[in-house]
Amino acid sequence: MSSVTATCTYKLASVKDGQSQLQLNQNTVAENITIYPNPVTDGWLTVGLTAADKNNKVDVSVSDLSGRIVYKSSFTSNGISERLNLGSVNPGVYVIRITGANTKFSSKVIVE
Repeated sequence: MSSVTATCTYKLASVKDGQSQLQLNQNTVAENITIYPNPVTDGWLTVGLTAADKNNKVDVSVSDLSGRIVYKSSFTSNGISERLNLGSVNPGVYVIRITGANTKFSSKVIVE
């Protein structure tokens, strides 16, 4: 089990042969957001939130590498953490995006 603290985003880029690749985007606003466990092994992913978004609406989406959203949720942040049920998501590599009034965060997440 591992914890990830990230201040980066990932974007999907198309290359000339039609293959896709994940590229790092350095222009990010995120502080002390954690996601764990990564990889997700039991269907549950915990998102550690900052106090900056306490009592604010937070939107979460999980997309596959083709950009298709496979999980979407909105909730009012408690400023601590939120558990996401990814049990219906097929094993693979995904991009999680978390957006709140004071937060913009993206990271790679693996579902086993």
